[in-house]
Amino acid sequence: CGSKKAAETTTSAAPETTAAAVETTAAAPETTAAATETTAAATETTEAAFSGTNALKLQPDPWHRPRLNLYCGGRSRQNVGLYDTLEFRVRAVNPSAVPSDPRLKLTRWDRSSPDVSLLPYVQGGVIDGQWRLVSIPVADLKTADWDLADVEMLQWNLDSLSRGLYIDDIAARDTTAVAVTGVTLESDRALRVHFSERYELTSVRSRAA
Repeated sequence: CGSKKAAETTTSAAPETTAAAVETTAAAPETTAAATETTAAATETTEAAFSGTNALKLQPDPWHRPRLNLYCGGRSRQNVGLYDTLEFRVRAVNPSAVPSDPRLKLTRWDRSSPDVSLLPYVQGGVIDGQWRLVSIPVADLKTADWDLADVEMLQWNLDSLSRGLYIDDIAARDTTAVAVTGVTLESDRALRVHFSERYELTSVRSRAA
């Protein structure tokens, strides 16, 4: 597999605890892609990048849909359903030949998300020669029979005029603040604090004397 930039997550800072004993109630989130594989209609390029040196160049035609394979290189299918938004940067390869309705879907071998248009989710509502942020709520990609717990691939649409896009900084993000869901008095010296999901341990300060 080639390697497109690793996906990342962002979470709100964890609440400060006042106890020596802390327990969380959710499994650690899993990022969407550190090892990926491109196809003939989607290639890694140094022609343009929003950050770093490489971006993904989508080159669709009437028969070939650009695809980014997440399920490769020994990695498991990716649980995108844990996150709140799927984000990436986009710009047109040729600002005078911009795809009229670029679309994206997530797939598994036997499942597919809705094929959503990027335009309602792109910064400014337009794709042109500038890098713009696309932020798609993960809820808009889920279906009644697929919660996106095991995504294999990102797929963009065909294009009869072969109009291309650059894509960069693909990330699944957790934007929901961590909340305290319960507190249990363990002793006169310790509390057990329950959180809604795993927090960043380095953000917690010890109150022990």
